[in-house]
Amino acid sequence: MALKDLLAVGTGRLADRITTAGDEAGERADDVAWRLAKLSDRAAERVGDYAAGASRRVANRLVRLGERVAGR
Repeated sequence: MALKDLLAVGTGRLADRITTAGDEAGERADDVAWRLAKLSDRAAERVGDYAAGASRRVANRLVRLGERVAGR
């Protein structure tokens, strides 16, 4: 086999390896993005729950304050 042919075969193998590595990196990036989105959704849900709870506590305190002011 001529040197040119060996070089072509080696270059083809290298290109295959680079393509495979790129595909694997893309799959891992997709997985990481999905996991981050899931964590972000959970964090947003927790913040919403906390805000709703805080709102209820403030509303209850205002009701009690209003009752005290009204002399009940």
